[in-house]
Amino acid sequence: MIGIARFDHWLKKGFELIDGEQHAEACWCFEAAIEIKPDDPTAWLMRGMMEKSLDRCEDALFSLERSLDLDPQRATAWALTAEVMEALGRPEEAGLCRETAGKLGL
Repeated sequence: MIGIARFDHWLKKGFELIDGEQHAEACWCFEAAIEIKPDDPTAWLMRGMMEKSLDRCEDALFSLERSLDLDPQRATAWALTAEVMEALGRPEEAGLCRETAGKLGL
């Protein structure tokens, strides 16, 4: 039970830091959450989002792919992966990700 409370604390803190435009610190919080609960797709998604905002696209792609491994039905993760693929100069893969996001309702 303590682990879940700590996980929730780090996830909540990460969201608060996003609101304050403190993306590097938020990324660290999501990393702490992942260490506690490595199979949580939301923590991986949020880490990927923060990595993208910090122009760490290779890291973002890793995190987003992990999130999609855990929850392949999350349209938001597919859409964000498309943005990262574009930034990495991979337009064909970006198109496939966008198409998947659209099929999932985004």
